[in-house]
Amino acid sequence: MAKQLNMRGPISANFSLRDSDKMVLEKQLKFLRVSVKHQAQKRQYRVEKLTSKTANQISFDVEGKKMSIGEYFKKQYNYTLKYPNLPCIWVSPKEKNTFIPMEVCDIVAGQRCVRKLTDNETRNMIRATAKKPHVRKQGTDEQMRNMKYKDDPYLKQFGFEVDQSMVQIKGKVIQPPKLGYANNQSVQAQGGVWDNRGKQFFKPTNVKNWAMLMFPPQNQCQTNDVKSFCDVMIKVGRDNGMQIAQPCYVKYLRENEIESVCQEIKKKAAGGSIDLVYCILPRNSSSCYPKIKHV
Repeated sequence: MAKQLNMRGPISANFSLRDSDKMVLEKQLKFLRVSVKHQAQKRQYRVEKLTSKTANQISFDVEGKKMSIGEYFKKQYNYTLKYPNLPCIWVSPKEKNTFIPMEVCDIVAGQRCVRKLTDNETRNMIRATAKKPHVRKQGTDEQMRNMKYKDDPYLKQFGFEVDQSMVQIKGKVIQPPKLGYANNQSVQAQGGVWDNRGKQFFKPTNVKNWAMLMFPPQNQCQTNDVKSFCDVMIKVGRDNGMQIAQPCYVKYLRENEIESVCQEIKKKAAGGSIDLVYCILPRNSSSCYPKIKHV
């Protein structure tokens, strides 16, 4: 929970979730399987949602007496909830109304991820899979050796053999294309990148009306730093043959203000057209980007 909500430090016993944090956490947990650790038998359940009330607020009848989930766990399992102000996990089947405190649940390992990865998860996934060809080949060869196909009695019985070597085919290295700039200058890309410094674009486009939107709070994204960025952008554009004006609209805003701010930007721009909207996103936010992309 702390990782998904980017929380730092230990969680106090009185900690409670904001509605926005609960929505984020519920989205991450939905349909995952969890195992419980307050019973001798570690049963598994599928998560449906989080309860709207906390463990201390949810009550039910036990032998004719009203009892909260915290009280029930103390009586039935001799377990005192450490975080009674957190919601419970509502598990399948939903119609049975089975509510389990979050602190006694562990996410079952090895499950397929059925939701969109967060920015950090995407970065970690790319880092784990983006390997050089020879490293990937070494890993594949090692897996083949570990499978021990030669010693598999079932393959031998059916007369199957698996070649331990990769198929070799002829390949061709295609030279990277040249990029043309103004004044008959050209550059050949190296390693998939090229350097624009000291060169002007063949057909530069001017940026007359553009906006700068800052989603992090002002203490994390200083006004002076934003101004310096705009000045550098204008200078770099000029060096490349582009004419970039000062931004016509600069504002700090929240995620829920995106659509209304876009209407304001159109009114600010001369002629009603916007060439560019530059957005500075908050760190570790996975919800801001798709909203901007939608607008």
